[in-house]
Amino acid sequence: MYLWFTGKVESAFLLTIWWGLVVAFLLDNVLRTLLMSGGTAMNVPLIFFSILGGVHLFELPGVPYGPLILGTLYVRVYL
Repeated sequence: MYLWFTGKVESAFLLTIWWGLVVAFLLDNVLRTLLMSGGTAMNVPLIFFSILGGVHLFELPGVPYGPLILGTLYVRVYL
């Protein structure tokens, strides 16, 4: 936004493209593969609703809190 408002529209556009393609691709495809290499036994809808519940209870920090709480409960029940 700073680059855009200071008149450097080309730089702002290139930085946005770089951030969207390179950084988002790296985080999505490389880090998720490394972190989730063992996979998960939870259903995708269950994770989705845990994210929604976490956001409802904790707002933005609820995005990781919801699935973490669900994962903790899931492990306790199925051990």
